[in-house]
Amino acid sequence: MKKPLGTTLLNCGLLLTTLACHAGATRIDRQDCGLSFETPRGWQQLDIAEAQLEPGVTCVIAFTRAGALAPAEVGQPEGWREIADYVLEVKPRSLRDAAKEIGLNLGTADKPQLAPAPPSASVAFKLTKAEQQALPHGELALAETEATKRPPSMVRNGTTGQLILVAGNEGRSVAFVHWRSASNAHSGQDAAALTSLFKSIAFDTDN
Repeated sequence: MKKPLGTTLLNCGLLLTTLACHAGATRIDRQDCGLSFETPRGWQQLDIAEAQLEPGVTCVIAFTRAGALAPAEVGQPEGWREIADYVLEVKPRSLRDAAKEIGLNLGTADKPQLAPAPPSASVAFKLTKAEQQALPHGELALAETEATKRPPSMVRNGTTGQLILVAGNEGRSVAFVHWRSASNAHSGQDAAALTSLFKSIAFDTDN
């Protein structure tokens, strides 16, 4: 039987509650992550209690699109990942290290640069947009790419490029790569929501 949207789920020690489902953005203070942010319009945050974290992960921030959450019995403690549309992991690593891990170089240049791909790579991208901006107690690096070489799987999926977002400082960071798809009706809206989310991040301290 389908339960109401605000239903609280408690199963296997996992508590899921719908925190934010508002017409406008809602500012959320995540003390466990050491940051705050504005929930994008049309999204809702999943409050995850006792979620199992991977080694090297400080906390997890999960979202679903408003109206998309249809609570069902969760069979495993990590079953919330089946509900979430987007999952962000805050890690105790520097902004530059996090950027490098997902293919961005943040050096002395004013803007992020793509790390060069090896000649044998099956996929290649060109940079179409790059910017850095200050955040409270941190920085944001943003890059958009267009695929110049795509394997058959990307062609079939309609994948055309990436939106790369990294926010952080010397002590913590959060990064995400959104794959743009011409065949996904949500791709453009989700890219705008993710950009708005990352631009709203404020870190508690520099470390």
